[in-house]
Amino acid sequence: MGLKFKDMFPSRFLKADDLPQPLAVKIKEVHMEKLGDQNGDEKPVLYFVSLDKALALNKTNAGAIITIAGSDDTDNWIGCKIELYREMVMFRGQRTAGIRIRPPDNRSTPDGTTPAEPT
Repeated sequence: MGLKFKDMFPSRFLKADDLPQPLAVKIKEVHMEKLGDQNGDEKPVLYFVSLDKALALNKTNAGAIITIAGSDDTDNWIGCKIELYREMVMFRGQRTAGIRIRPPDNRSTPDGTTPAEPT
């Protein structure tokens, strides 16, 4: 059986294809990181409890977290529960699948519960 492109070059970041259904997660850490090559932009990157992949934030998703957490201070985002979901978005003039953020819905985890508390 042949390999798929995503298996040959796995990404440490979530992609819309990783979300066939909405997923509730809890924010573990937020760091500013340089993305891309040496000339890449610095962006906030979210890490989650019990999830291996991170999410690089854009302004739209950062704004959603500010609304959910009630704060624009990323220290106050730690422990915040959010829901990641797939939505068609405009990116560089093209409609493509992207990840968006909203308040969590308990039905969005595979077992219908909220994400596990950190240990």
